[in-house]
Amino acid sequence: MALQMTVPFLSSFLPSPRHRLTAHGFIPQKCLSKQISCSTTTPIYSTTAPRRSRNYKPSIWDYDFVQSLVSDYEVETHATRVEKLKEDVKHLLKETNSSLAQMELIDNLHCLGVRWLFEIEIKQALYTISLDNTNIEMKEDLHAVSTQFTLLRQHGHKVSASTVLR
Repeated sequence: MALQMTVPFLSSFLPSPRHRLTAHGFIPQKCLSKQISCSTTTPIYSTTAPRRSRNYKPSIWDYDFVQSLVSDYEVETHATRVEKLKEDVKHLLKETNSSLAQMELIDNLHCLGVRWLFEIEIKQALYTISLDNTNIEMKEDLHAVSTQFTLLRQHGHKVSASTVLR
């Protein structure tokens, strides 16, 4: 990269053979323009590193072998079993008498990652749990109180710790 520019006003301040020395300093005889040029070089860095080869061995599973594998999986059989299990869980959420058992079931559904299958039933169960503050056994069990507080907050209920403990 090179930079060149003309700076006429600097020539009056620079001493040169064309300047005359007096008692007041240098006096220019003529205003000449000077050219200043500078150049820089910057090192060139490569931003991409060469990829190293790991020398992976080819797979022992060739395409024909994978295609020859047989599975006894049948969509209809497993789909009906899944629907039956979902109905069983919905029945458990509605018919469980203990609030703690309901909350533990909801917590387990969270941990398994299948809570989205039971959103309506979970909302109904948590709504009834949040309204029921008369259970003395729930107030004395720290596990029950913490599970209730956590589940209610996760599902958007505006509760504080003092609300749960009342």
